[in-house]
Amino acid sequence: TTDHTTTTTNPTTKPTTTKPTTTKPVVKPISVGNISNLKVSKIASNYITVKWNKSKNATNYKVEYRKVGSNQKWYYVNTVKSNTANVTKLSENTLYYIKVTPMIVKDKKNYYGKNATVKSSTATSKVTGLKVTDNGKKISIKWNRNKNVTGYKVYRASGDSNGKYVYYKTIKKNSTTTFTDNKVSTGKIYYYKLKAYRTYNNYGTVVSNYSNAVMSTCGLYATTVKTKSELSKITVTWSKVPAATGYKVYQS
Repeated sequence: TTDHTTTTTNPTTKPTTTKPTTTKPVVKPISVGNISNLKVSKIASNYITVKWNKSKNATNYKVEYRKVGSNQKWYYVNTVKSNTANVTKLSENTLYYIKVTPMIVKDKKNYYGKNATVKSSTATSKVTGLKVTDNGKKISIKWNRNKNVTGYKVYRASGDSNGKYVYYKTIKKNSTTTFTDNKVSTGKIYYYKLKAYRTYNNYGTVVSNYSNAVMSTCGLYATTVKTKSELSKITVTWSKVPAATGYKVYQS
């Protein structure tokens, strides 16, 4: 009889099980872009209009402003879809920064690009109270003072210039509110308008709109009057005024 012995051998290492790997989708970063060519297109005493080149990917633009100076706070204006915006309710004669930031709204989240900032001043209010004070052999004008400006610019047109105003004189002090024009001809009509201006350091000069116009004929100076008394009448004579069309006689 032959004995048969069976030997069972346990493996020293367990077989490995390989799990399939899963690849996560690559999420591309959202590129909003940047603002280019931001500039001021119009100014007034209480608002500034800006415009810029549209960003390639942006869907909206965030507009903010603040006064020039330290510790000034940025104020939100509006979010617009176009490439222009009005910043309103500003103070006259004041320097501001205006900032525009491109943005994309996706999945209820805001993504922002690179902003741009431009500096601008609001305009000063126009000159008021302009009137003629002398129209004899010279013409003098005066107006109301504006303490917030640097000075004034005088513009003149004559009766034969088809109403075209040309720059004539700069008044460099805001406390000077009179101007006398000695370069006039007797019998000729002249028109005047003024602009106020303000000069800022490291920025430039901002000019107001035209004032209302005043008109005067040169040579309407007071004449010399003489009288001759007779029994039932008084004869009045005077020297001729070359620029006059006629004369008005008053009695008291």
